[in-house]
Amino acid sequence: MWYAYAKGSWNPIEPPLRATLFGDGVFETIHIYHHVPLFIEKHIARLAEGLTVLGLIPPLSVEEIAGQVMEIANLHPYARLKVIAYRKGEGTYTPPTSEAGVVMGIFPYAERGSFPLASPVVVGIYPFPVNVSMPWSRFKTLSALRYVQAAAYAKEQGYADVILLSTSGYLSETSRANLFFWDGQTLSTPSLSTGCVEGVFQQAIRQIAREDGIPFQEVLITLDELAPMREIFSTNVMQGIQPITAVLQEGRSLYHAPRDFGLAGYLALRVNRLLGSAMTNQ
Repeated sequence: MWYAYAKGSWNPIEPPLRATLFGDGVFETIHIYHHVPLFIEKHIARLAEGLTVLGLIPPLSVEEIAGQVMEIANLHPYARLKVIAYRKGEGTYTPPTSEAGVVMGIFPYAERGSFPLASPVVVGIYPFPVNVSMPWSRFKTLSALRYVQAAAYAKEQGYADVILLSTSGYLSETSRANLFFWDGQTLSTPSLSTGCVEGVFQQAIRQIAREDGIPFQEVLITLDELAPMREIFSTNVMQGIQPITAVLQEGRSLYHAPRDFGLAGYLALRVNRLLGSAMTNQ
């Protein structure tokens, strides 16, 4: 029996989901833009892989989940849609079943003209090296406490976001986005070995770089290597591409953008072309 405290007394409640008790599940956040669920194929593929890695069996196929997403997108021109798949049952740390429940949440927003190029921001460094590579670290799991605490730290310090480090001291990702570095010759992103999520928008940037002949690599990069970079930006499906003007650590500047964000602007134009093609094909 579970009880919740409210208005001076403890009252019986329904048992919480295992997702709440243990963070046992995966999720996808899908950007609905002009009624189109952007990069839906990549989202569904990552969801399917995440389910397999966690040993979860949903009550319907991922194709049926995608179909429901498409139906919801028809009703909302602009929205953030979240799909959560969680293990059923309570149990202890030992999983009681492989059966998964699936829920969706839809959060409409007013049209904004900046996507896919967001306003430049200043970011900080989260002081605790928390990211580590696990079989499930490249997926979006419900065990997201490090991101919550990092985002809270960013807010307390007055940063737009913070960069998380791996336990080996390498730059990994921000509290909500993937990272990219441009040294004038090669576009780089942190290796999955740093424990970062394999982002859907990150995959789109990788595709554009390949198509346009932009040298691209996954790297292990330290804080000391930030200063000479010509551009640093972050990406996720809701914000798009967000240039970073400065990286600060306890008041000390580790990086300051030396010039305009030419590559970020170019990539935003290329993403617009991709999105236009996706909308035409719907």
